[in-house]
Amino acid sequence: LEAMACGLPVINTRIASGVPFVSVHEQTGLAVPPENPEAMAGAIRRILSDDLLRQNYGRAARQRVEREFRLETMAERTLTLYRNLTQQPMSLPFLGADRVFIGG
Repeated sequence: LEAMACGLPVINTRIASGVPFVSVHEQTGLAVPPENPEAMAGAIRRILSDDLLRQNYGRAARQRVEREFRLETMAERTLTLYRNLTQQPMSLPFLGADRVFIGG
């Protein structure tokens, strides 16, 4: 996320985690199979050799961070998850009671 927030494209491995959700293959960067150094090297060469592609992925990466990973967005998603898990009212006072409240 830090690299993406700086407008940089990401090259990552396709592991079973949140990584593929964070950086979307062929949109914000490139994803390669794990334990495949040839694929990683190829992705690095592709990004470094194509200025327009690198700029487009970098721009899309920054936009994705701004759209999907802002503090307010992440806090809301976390509170929604907690609410769904606990079905209890809760709030985050440190964000300001006028900004975030979930519950009844």
